[in-house]
Amino acid sequence: MATFEEELSTLLREVGRRILAWVLHYVEPDNDAEAPSRWWFEGRLSRRRGKHRRAVATLFGTVDVWRRLYEPLEQGVRAIHPLERRLGIPVGY
Repeated sequence: MATFEEELSTLLREVGRRILAWVLHYVEPDNDAEAPSRWWFEGRLSRRRGKHRRAVATLFGTVDVWRRLYEPLEQGVRAIHPLERRLGIPVGY
């Protein structure tokens, strides 16, 4: 029984990881045309840059997330990833 439970737990964790990865990929559009080219955040205008991959630790295991970078038009301000903000992932986590 213990072996069965361990195998089932591993299987369910992998299924959960795959579902979570699918949901995270669904939230961020694949096509650049579906994402705004400019984005206002905290009173600053930013422009869209390319997508970047980030490994995110989850309860089900690590998931690779591709998220868009938005670079502020003014100098000296950090770029942001809106997807991470929507998901509540802290900066630098």
